[in-house]
This record gives sequence, structure tokens and C-alpha cells, in this order.
Amino acid sequence: MPKPQYIQKFRDSWLRDPDLKDWLQVIESTGGQTAKCKFCGTLLRNHYGDLKNHGLSKKHQQNSKIVTTQPKLPFKPESMGKKKEEDMPMLHECDANGIIAAIKTTLTKFSIPLQNLVGIGTDNASVMTGVNNGVHAKLKEELPNLVLVRCVCHSLQLAVSAATKQFLPRNLEFLIKETYDWFSRSSARQIAYKELYNVINDGHDPLKIVQACQTSVEHALSHNKEPIAQLMLHFAKKPEEIAKVDEQWRQIHLLTWENTKNTKEFWYEVMESKDMAGENRFKDLATFALNLLVLPHSNADVERLFSTMNVVKTKQRNRMKLELLSSIMTVRAGLSREGKCCNNYIIPHSVIQKIGTKEIYSSQIENTDEADSSEDELL
Repeated sequence: MPKPQYIQKFRDSWLRDPDLKDWLQVIESTGGQTAKCKFCGTLLRNHYGDLKNHGLSKKHQQNSKIVTTQPKLPFKPESMGKKKEEDMPMLHECDANGIIAAIKTTLTKFSIPLQNLVGIGTDNASVMTGVNNGVHAKLKEELPNLVLVRCVCHSLQLAVSAATKQFLPRNLEFLIKETYDWFSRSSARQIAYKELYNVINDGHDPLKIVQACQTSVEHALSHNKEPIAQLMLHFAKKPEEIAKVDEQWRQIHLLTWENTKNTKEFWYEVMESKDMAGENRFKDLATFALNLLVLPHSNADVERLFSTMNVVKTKQRNRMKLELLSSIMTVRAGLSREGKCCNNYIIPHSVIQKIGTKEIYSSQIENTDEADSSEDELL
């Protein structure tokens, strides 16, 4: 019989090794104890030579430099006497009434009147778009002119799926995706495909195989501009209002405007314009245009937030509270807007100076005296 192969087990002495102790940690797995790098997050083979080689690798050196050069921030214990206000409202009931209550709570928190709500963008779930008891139907009882904008991407996907259900095979999308994956990952397959296509089609080169998600319907849609009067009929406007806006629409091109390259700046200019009598001739048209600009045309941004939330709050971190989750997602969104990452973002010196001081916590606690006394007790 062949001699059984020896499997090296993790040794506790490695945790005391001067070259390994700063970054090596041990975790429990199905195969027993396994070595893992704190800086890289990589699982390593339980072999001393492999651990030494990983410590000398370029990736590890870069990650260790980033971690060790971060300034140590002296945090002070925070008083738990007062419950902090949460950034996002909690849904106590997952129905239309609960969602409406959360919307009103958020608007009140930011001092935004409910009457300023022009439209809502939702998916096609019945709880949002239901005719009788949906969120839009209930809000429309208080706001008769509220506009419902269904997600364009979701609506288009449903329409295409319904249109092709009876005429195309169910596995068509799978075939298109797999065809692209099959040829995109191999140059040899692409060359073989090109040679075969040339033989079959008298030397003509084949078309490029694209991904299914890159297919655009832009050329299939009509580019004819809808008249302004016909557009306003969708917003329950009175006939005299439609006639007034339509007249302003016909006259706006008679003047010379400066900001014609940016849509928002252009309509802001129209909104602020005055004639010799100090009156705005295009106020109604500009107000209608700005209301159109604030309408959400897709809920893709919200869906991306759900994806980010699933990345942050995993099964291993399922006890994370809403406040911490909101803070982490806010930081990630801010870094994304700046085009930076936590690896290359430099914390401003003014922010570092505030951390560990009473100033950073005073805005979070209503009673400053109670906060000071509780802080003294903790110290």
C-alpha cells in the first residue's frame, strides 16, 4: 500500500515568529485550523515556507504598508444614556402604510414639506403601484397631481419577456450569454470561428459577438419629439395652464440664452430671467421643466444600494445595527462620488483632530451636561 501523505497542521509557534506574528492569524475551517493573512485576507497553506514567501511577496508588502501607515485614532467611549437618532427610518410594517410612514418621517427629518413631492419612482411591485392600496394610490389621495414613474429598465424587461414568451425559446438568453462567454475567453476559438465563417460566407469577416446586456433599443425607438401640450396632458393640468405653457414654449426660442449646453443651468436661467417690467415671461414653462427634471426615470440607484447593503451586511455580520450600516454605506457612497478608495483616501487633518474630542460627540447628544458627567464616570 502507498505510504499516506503527511499533511502539515498549523503550529502555534508560528504566531510568535518575528516575521509572521504581525500579520498571521489562524481561523477554523472544515479541514481544521488554517493560516490567514490579516493584511491581504488570503488563506494560506499550512507550510512555513509558503508563509515566509507570502510575507516577502509584492502584494503583501503593499498591503502591509497601507495598514501600518494609517494613523492611530484615539477614540473615547461614547455615552449610551441617550439613543441616537437613526439616519434611516425603520419599517415596522412592510406594507403600503409602513412605506408611506417612512417617507413622511424622512421628509420631516430634512424639513421638506410633503406638498413638494412631485413624483415617485418605483419598481412594478404591487405594494408600490397597486391601483387601490398601493403607495402611489394612497399618496395621491393627499397629492392629486403626484406622478408615478415606473422603472424604465424593469418595465422594458417585463415587456420584452412578455412579447417573446410565445415566439422565442426560453433558453435564448442563455444561448446568447454562453456563446459570448465561450468565444470571449479564448483566442484560439475566435480564430477557428473566423476561419469557419469565412469558408461558409465566401471570405466575409464575421460580425463581432457582443454580450446580451449590451444590446441597445435606442435605434428601435422613435426620436420624434412630443409636443409640449400633449406631454402636459399626462400631468392632470388644466386647459388654461396647458395653453399658457404651450404659448411660452413657442416663444422661448425668440430670446438669446447663455447656458445652452447644460440642461439644469439652462432652465435655472429661464427661471431667473426678467423682462423690462421685472416679470418672468417663462415662469410657468420653467417650473414645469424643473418638475420634469426631478422625476426619477429608473430605480437603478436604489437597486445598487441594495447590492451595496448585501456586501456590507453579510451573514457573518447579521447583528449590525441600522445606524452603523447607514454610516458605512454613506462612506462608501462618498468615496465612490470622489472616485477614490479607502486605500488611497487621505483623512483630512481637521477630521483627525476632532476624533477623540467632545466636539465630535456634542452634536449627537442633546444634553451636554449629562454627556460630560457620563464621560467623566467612564474615564
